Amino acid sequence: MSNLLRFVWRSLCGLLRGVVCLPRESRQRDARSPLVPPVRLLEVKVREVLDGDTVIVSDSGYDIRIRLSSIDCPEDGQPWGDIAKAGLIKLIGGRRVRIETHGTDVYERTVATIFVQQDSKWINVNERMVMLGHAWVMRQYYGHLSKQRRIQLDRLERWAKTKRVGLWKTENPVPPWLWRDQMKGKISFRFWGTKGVTSRGQVHITTLTLRLPVRPFPNSICDFRDQTTTSPAEIWSRRRSERRRGPSRPRRRSRAD
Repeated sequence: MSNLLRFVWRSLCGLLRGVVCLPRESRQRDARSPLVPPVRLLEVKVREVLDGDTVIVSDSGYDIRIRLSSIDCPEDGQPWGDIAKAGLIKLIGGRRVRIETHGTDVYERTVATIFVQQDSKWINVNERMVMLGHAWVMRQYYGHLSKQRRIQLDRLERWAKTKRVGLWKTENPVPPWLWRDQMKGKISFRFWGTKGVTSRGQVHITTLTLRLPVRPFPNSICDFRDQTTTSPAEIWSRRRSERRRGPSRPRRRSRAD
């Protein structure tokens, strides 16, 4: 009887050990997987960096517009937008990278995670942009990532906030999605100075941004007094004919009047 109980006990212990240990090993393999991207990833060359989270890559003569997955950098014209773009240029500008695609967005851009090799190690560019304080984590759009990657992005953002790295050292940083809502109904004029990458990898960008609220067209020589029935071309034609005839003179009043 004792031998039977001992056999049953050992069988139960082995079964429990297998149930508990197998998920732990699988979690360890999942934690190591982002460090070395699989060979199946597409290897391309970065042709142009548009902003902190959008690049154009070249593959076999075709250009692909890539939107970095799960992060959002300051927009063009927004404070820290130029610095975030310069940070991405420093990471992957003109280099060969590997992309892990996750589909396309509403603007027909390929949503992807980018990996670049540094010191014989592959690093996750999306996570590095968050760690450097150049981007926010878009938690409403990172459900397609593994749990380990989501935890890593959250941890890096908390670290950057705590250490006041990058845009977090500025006063009251505004997330790009709120900034875009604030810019609705405004016109942005952008004057570019010198920009480019020097031989030492330093980026020089001189930017002056002017925003004006959108208002109705002011009264001028094209005074649209009746915009519903008269087109601008008719107004110009009428005024051109008036200039040819000369200024109208008041009609003399006759004695009969």
